[in-house]
Amino acid sequence: MLYHFPTRDHILVAAMELADSDSRTVLTDQFLGSEAQQGEWPPPELARLSAEDEAVTRLFFALSAEAVNTDHPAHQYLKDHQEQTVLHFADGIRRRQSNGYALPGLDPHAVARQVAAVWSGLRMQWLVNPTFDLASEVSQAFKALTGQSIMEAKRSINDLVSRM
Repeated sequence: MLYHFPTRDHILVAAMELADSDSRTVLTDQFLGSEAQQGEWPPPELARLSAEDEAVTRLFFALSAEAVNTDHPAHQYLKDHQEQTVLHFADGIRRRQSNGYALPGLDPHAVARQVAAVWSGLRMQWLVNPTFDLASEVSQAFKALTGQSIMEAKRSINDLVSRM
């Protein structure tokens, strides 16, 4: 292995890249598919993947801590991973805005960064103390950040008014 990877850290980065490629296809469909625009979003499956593959989640956070050093082999991987995550979240938020499930005045990119930060923080807390429902907490935070509850109330009021 050391022939192909100069250090242990390079091996771990390759392992994370492989885990990412395995999950990215499934998650992209759930984030960007039409069903994701009306149901819970981010999909609860995202949190369940963290719970089911706890070793990958732990490796991700271990590498994240070391990747703040620009010379670390994981630095570019984590930077790219975060940028892709924010782009996927922002696209999902834009779609939800166009479908009336998120407040129209929000900056999708800014909210996407906030969602990603909350998601990372909640996963880290869950790794230390897995006594709470990670999927539920992520969903609640997303609804608060996107104003989904306000949009649901607005739709209910508009439905009521239209029936009068």
